[in-house]
Amino acid sequence: HFGAGGITFGQFQSTLHCLGSRIEERDAVKWLGQSLDSLLFTPRVVATALIGYGILFILVERLMKSRADRVSDVNAIRLGQAFAIGCFQALAVIPGTSRSGSTVLGARILGIGRSAAAEFSFFAAIPVIVAASALKIYELADYTVKRSVALPPSVIPIFALSGAVAFAVSMISIKFLTEFIKKH
Repeated sequence: HFGAGGITFGQFQSTLHCLGSRIEERDAVKWLGQSLDSLLFTPRVVATALIGYGILFILVERLMKSRADRVSDVNAIRLGQAFAIGCFQALAVIPGTSRSGSTVLGARILGIGRSAAAEFSFFAAIPVIVAASALKIYELADYTVKRSVALPPSVIPIFALSGAVAFAVSMISIKFLTEFIKKH
C-alpha cells in the first residue's frame, strides 16, 4: 500500500520503469477502464446486480419494519452516516446497480427513514450530475477543437434552456417523489 509504512508512489513508478514498463498514466487508466468494462458489462453481472439489489431491498425493508427509524429528517443525517451512504453510492459503478437505489439501501441499513433516505439520495445526485455534465461539455469542446468544427452560436441558448428545463423538471419530480414516499 502507498503512504505511511508502505511504498511511495515514486517508488512504485520507479519499479514499473525498472521492469521495462513505460506505462503512461492515461494509458493505464484507459486499459483499466476497458478491462473493467469487459468484466462488468456482461448480461450476467447486470442480471445479478438487478436481482441481488431487489432481494436486498425486500430483506432490508422487512427488517426495518420492526425497527424504529433512527433518523427521520434529512437534516439530522450526521457526517459519518453521509460518508457511509456515499460508500454505498460508489457501488453504482457495477452495471445494473441504481445509484439512487444503492444510496437509499445504504441509508435504510443505517436506520435512516425512507423519506430522508430518498431526499438524501436526490441531494447526493447533484455532484454526480454536475460532474457528468461538465465532462460532456469538456468532451464537446474537445471534439470541436480537435476537428476544427465551430458550434453555431444559436445552440448555446438551446443548451442553456434545456439545462434549465431539466433542472426544473428534476426539482418537481424530487418534490413529488419525496411526498409520495412520505405517504406510502
